Amino acid sequence: MSTESKQPSIKAYGLTRHGQPSEVLHLVDVPKPQPGRRDLLVRNVAVATNPVDIKKITNWGGDVNAPVESPIIPGWDASGVVEAVGAEVTLFKAGDEVYFAGVINRAGSFAEYTTVDERLVGRKPSSLTHEEAAALPLTSLTAWELLVEGFGIPVPADVGDETINQHKTLLVLGGAGGVGSIALQIAKHVLKIGRVIGSAARPETIEYSKAHGADETINHRNPLADELAKLGLKGVDFIFNTSEPEPVIDQLIQLVNPLGKIGHILPIQTPINTAPLFGKRGSLVFELMFTRGLYGVEPEKQGAILNRVASLVDAKVLRTTANHRFAWDKLVDALELQDSGKAIGKIVLTVAF
Repeated sequence: MSTESKQPSIKAYGLTRHGQPSEVLHLVDVPKPQPGRRDLLVRNVAVATNPVDIKKITNWGGDVNAPVESPIIPGWDASGVVEAVGAEVTLFKAGDEVYFAGVINRAGSFAEYTTVDERLVGRKPSSLTHEEAAALPLTSLTAWELLVEGFGIPVPADVGDETINQHKTLLVLGGAGGVGSIALQIAKHVLKIGRVIGSAARPETIEYSKAHGADETINHRNPLADELAKLGLKGVDFIFNTSEPEPVIDQLIQLVNPLGKIGHILPIQTPINTAPLFGKRGSLVFELMFTRGLYGVEPEKQGAILNRVASLVDAKVLRTTANHRFAWDKLVDALELQDSGKAIGKIVLTVAF
């Protein structure tokens, strides 16, 4: 009789082929992950959905018949409890409550347990439940990195000048979305930008945008120049675009002020004419939250951002964007709402296998 112990397994939502979530996402048993030298093994308590989940499940809009060698586990937003740590971990210990997004080339958090590099992890805000905390990592990192690193907007508290951004203008396209609603908060309450404008087209999204930091809103279904003109503006200094770039990029190039910056969190995949930016010395900036983890470029900066966000939440400067809650066995329904474009804020679920 063999004396080898069987490797323990865990339950997860995974896929063995690509397609729509309702067709391919199902419960699977996979080996319990083991932490590498800088990893935490986290017992996931709550998770949130993001558009990247749909992209990963559908193979980024590519060949759904592409082979899947082992179950793909989506999910890149989680809050939970550290169960074990790798040999070289120094930042956390077993029992710590943490929140994180992780990195796209490793198994996600739609599972009982996840391993994640400790440098990409922050302490969970103590004032939030795990469900409220799970709404924040991916979107907070995306917003902070684009606003502070990509746009170069100084943090008033860091430079000792609370008025440094009071004459700046920012437009966030998609103000009521997961990224947009935390970007508005950071822009208004942390960076203290003088005029923060969110785009929204429905009464409920207008209300949500204003509740999360927008001084004013415009309707992105109308020509943006006309909408800004109603506010007495010909342009803005910074444009934070959370939507597909191609339908709006020509408008954004015309509307950004001289020396201004346009930021995208999705790639531009067709040729565009950037010549009008030249005379204005305007810039296009791209933000992918997974870059630091994928390339190993100062990943500890993400942990630092998450810790700072946690402190700002606990100080009541920022607040959670958790707005839709689904039972764990309704994960497919949650992903369908995510994919519909009708979600306001973030969608969260309590892990309950």
